[in-house]
Amino acid sequence: MTEGFSVIRRNYGHWDIVTKEKGRLFRLRGGPGEWWVSDERAEKPPYHRPINDVVFRDQSAAMAWVCSELMHELLTVEGQKPYVMKSWNVSGKALLTCGYSWLYRSQVLNCM
Repeated sequence: MTEGFSVIRRNYGHWDIVTKEKGRLFRLRGGPGEWWVSDERAEKPPYHRPINDVVFRDQSAAMAWVCSELMHELLTVEGQKPYVMKSWNVSGKALLTCGYSWLYRSQVLNCM
């Protein structure tokens, strides 16, 4: 999880997602009906899935993906016992991408 990030509009159709510590992490480019995200993080998290082939129809969907990458937290409530699913239920590929299946429904098992 990133401690904090900012969204900066460079000009129409050009947005940067940056942090004070690491500089630009993502580039959001495009226009109506065609938005894409470039992941420029030097250190990718273990659950990372490449984004290069995905085109978003909506700018807000592209930003939702960026936010889910930067705000990912694996939490449980104190005193509550977490439910753990047996690993044979999903493929190894899905284990690394769970939570992003809404974006890759045709390519990855649905984790929901």
